[in-house]
Formats: sequence, structure tokens, C-alpha cells
Amino acid sequence: MIINESKTQFMVINGEEDDRNPIIHDDLNITNCDMYTYLGARFTQDGRLTSSVKAQVAAKMCHVVKFETFVRRNPDAPVAVNKKVFSAALVAAILYGSTHPMYADPTICEYKRRALTKFRLSSHNLAIKRERWSRTPRHERLGIDCDLNAIQDEEHVLSVCPRFHSIRTDYPSVNFHFPDFFK
Repeated sequence: MIINESKTQFMVINGEEDDRNPIIHDDLNITNCDMYTYLGARFTQDGRLTSSVKAQVAAKMCHVVKFETFVRRNPDAPVAVNKKVFSAALVAAILYGSTHPMYADPTICEYKRRALTKFRLSSHNLAIKRERWSRTPRHERLGIDCDLNAIQDEEHVLSVCPRFHSIRTDYPSVNFHFPDFFK
């Protein structure tokens, strides 16, 4: 059996200090870890629930700060927008242990990240939304810059539209497949 030493560690819960010594066999050195995350839940060596909760809170605090920053910078934002941002920034991170990959991708600069966030919050200027206010029937809300003569909605832009093909290929870490992009 081949063991990847860089990915292999062990954890002792409520054990003695000697139990935490590295396991050494031939050239293999397996070290002890203080904390382990499994499906978003944190487990600590002391076996206490409070330690696990504190570790989880500390890991998610950056998302709280992001939401707080959004609220401060956008004091006039409607309650509905704040709810969507709260859901996107906090609920997914706290409940599911993850956020949308575009927020973790360092290759996506801030203005593009903001544009993608607005898109996810339906704060965009696509024909599907823009022409709704003029009561244009849904089947007539076509993209002006697209040769496909299709309704310009989120799914079309994310998955099909040739105009946005370069964006989809430039950022492979972002899952643009509808509806996964909105998760």
C-alpha cells in the first residue's frame, strides 16, 4: 500500500500526550493533527463540542466581516438585496462549509467579482429583466449582441452565448453551469 505522507495525519481524542507522538515506520512519518474537518464539521483533540464550535466560528468569521462591509458600503440597499447577500455570503458558508468558488479564486479581480456577484443577485441589465418593465413578452426579450436569436436570460449568458465564451474559459475555477452558478 502506498501512503501519501503529505495528506496523512492522525488525531487522538482525549488521549495521553504520548499517544500524540508521530508514528514512524521505515521512511514514513505520520504526524498528529489538532483539528480535523469532515463534511464541514470541525473535530478537535479535546473532544469538546465547545472547542469544535469555536473553531467553526473562527473559520467563518471572515464571511461575517464581508457581509458587514457590504452593509456599511451600501446603506441604501433594499432589504431584499441585503437578504440575498446575507444568504449568499453567510448562510451557505455557515451551513454547508463552503462559498462560491469565485470568492476564493485569486485570479478574479475585484471589479469582476463584483460584477459576477451582481449577476448572481439578479442585479443585472439582461434583456430578460430590463424588458420586463416595458411589458415586452418573454419570448421577445432577445439579446441584441447574440447571433443565436435567443432569450437573453441568466442561463443563456452563462451556458450558451458565444459573446461570453471567453469569460467562461478564462475562469475555469468558476462553475458557470446553470443553476450551479447560483449556489
